[in-house]
Amino acid sequence: EDFNTNVFRQALELFLSEKKEEVLRNKLKEEKDKSFMHNGLLRLMNTLSLKEKEQPETEEIFIDNLLYQACVAVGKAKKISIVPSYGLKKNHSESKDLLGEIARASQMRIRQIILKETWWKEDNGALLAFKEADGQPVALLPLSPSKYALYD
Repeated sequence: EDFNTNVFRQALELFLSEKKEEVLRNKLKEEKDKSFMHNGLLRLMNTLSLKEKEQPETEEIFIDNLLYQACVAVGKAKKISIVPSYGLKKNHSESKDLLGEIARASQMRIRQIILKETWWKEDNGALLAFKEADGQPVALLPLSPSKYALYD
């Protein structure tokens, strides 16, 4: 009986030790999660307060760049503020990824899509496109759910 009692006591001690470790791990994880959430909320608040303080004056800025102008036209239709990239502001528009730079400066994401044969008959919203002949950027702006205007 001493052997059984001893084995039971060791098993109980091991179980209690593992439980304490589990409680400690959970407590540390909870503190880490709280810290992560707190830091995320602080970053979000900073971003929002910066946006309130520095409203970009894209309406007043004229930049002689067709891609930027087409982006501004699409942005106006979608009620998105388009901000010129640093290179455009400094008149260095030879970038290989000017559209990406404009998107980053405007804090938005972009994606490439393939339009169906009769895309203009559906409401796809305002779109940035490029002419097949010369690659010139254009804005495709909806006039109605089944009609678009070309802004170039």
